[in-house]
Amino acid sequence: LIRPVIYRLLLAVILFIAAAVFFWFNPERAEEISQNLTAILPAFVFIMYFMTVADKASRAMFFNCDKDMLHYAYYRNPNMILQNFKARLFRVSLYDLAIAAVVCLAAIGFCLICGTNIFTVDMLLFCLSILLLSILFTTHHLCLYYIFQPYSESLQIKNPFFTVINTAIYMLCFLCLQINVGGFAFTMTVLGFTVVYIAAALILVYRRAPRSFRVK
Repeated sequence: LIRPVIYRLLLAVILFIAAAVFFWFNPERAEEISQNLTAILPAFVFIMYFMTVADKASRAMFFNCDKDMLHYAYYRNPNMILQNFKARLFRVSLYDLAIAAVVCLAAIGFCLICGTNIFTVDMLLFCLSILLLSILFTTHHLCLYYIFQPYSESLQIKNPFFTVINTAIYMLCFLCLQINVGGFAFTMTVLGFTVVYIAAALILVYRRAPRSFRVK
């Protein structure tokens, strides 16, 4: 998983360099964007969906470990399943948080280049939203994996609910691109939805995963 994390970190750096070049050629427009970062938060919802490595992590976990280990009774023990889930959620969250942190640093660096004050409530909420979005998508992918365990031993997706929910989240993120102006209300909506979704997903994992996490 380190390689895709590195690729995403490099992408964030490249986007920062592109933003700096944009400031060089069009400083007035760049300063306007930097002063209204919350207005482009809807686009970052979609971006962060693709920046997470949790989906790749779930596939790797199944193909390299779970598809074989789930044939053993001790590995299917509810306590073992939940212990593995907590360890994996923690590790993958660190990867995604590292990516999100670099994205936040790139945004802060862009503001500094433009001469925009970064010590504002808007900047704080923007960075907090990016960090929580990374945890949201990490939790989303890992929880769906543990709740439905959708893969067969040939790594084909066999659970239609997994596909439907994944598609619904993707479409929700895509629809955020259609929002022209974010602002404070949108930021608070993102934060509220993130907290509620993470809590609900974790509750479902602890109730359902011990029974559903099996080889299909």
